[in-house]
Amino acid sequence: MLATQEISMAKKTKGIATTYRAGKGHEFKTCPNTCKLKPACKAGTDKVDANYLKALLKAVPKKGIAFTYSHFDWTTWFPLYKKAKETNKNVTTINYSADSWTDAVKAVKAGVPTTTQIQESEIVKYRKGKIRAVQCPETNGKVSGCLDCGGGVPLCARADRDYVIVFPAHGAHKKKVGTSEAGGCYTSSGNVAIHYKKYANQEQTETDIERLKRFVAGLRKGSILRHHITGDIGSDKNDV
Repeated sequence: MLATQEISMAKKTKGIATTYRAGKGHEFKTCPNTCKLKPACKAGTDKVDANYLKALLKAVPKKGIAFTYSHFDWTTWFPLYKKAKETNKNVTTINYSADSWTDAVKAVKAGVPTTTQIQESEIVKYRKGKIRAVQCPETNGKVSGCLDCGGGVPLCARADRDYVIVFPAHGAHKKKVGTSEAGGCYTSSGNVAIHYKKYANQEQTETDIERLKRFVAGLRKGSILRHHITGDIGSDKNDV
């Protein structure tokens, strides 16, 4: 199930286009089982949907920008992403959402755009170094949201960066982030969770790929698009 918004009214994403992706009847079904932020009681998937991934990489507004995040191990999708960038520079930037600072550093060294979540009090430890942490500027009040981040090119949309974008742990279950306890995902509570569950239970006659292509084709020229406020690039048996 893919839900779309041409112009988001949410605080952080206000003014840009967004999508939400859920599995049929189960909101976390497109997320990897290995994600440490996913609630332990929710089953995800072990497989990246290669066809959806290919469509996602091409899903960029005309003369615009698109970016997203994935908790799947970057080795499962980065080769295809890298190949796409070699033939077309204007592809969706996929950020690897690392589970730890150590994982994040390894990914950046491999040339992978990378983000991670850590407790806010820990961020200062990683602000200096060969590979440094750059806090999401919306989270410390430097910008109002994605629309004015980076002077029109959001930091998360910059594929060739040499730093890790860090998000302070947030949401009702933020204390679980960085611990051995599963379930720190911000989408598991609050308004996001309400909408996420609603999308998972809606009927959809199109595949996610068909809906995605139609949505992007209709966006205004120069739009900024953030894919997957919720959800990931995992395979859903109802979208093949």
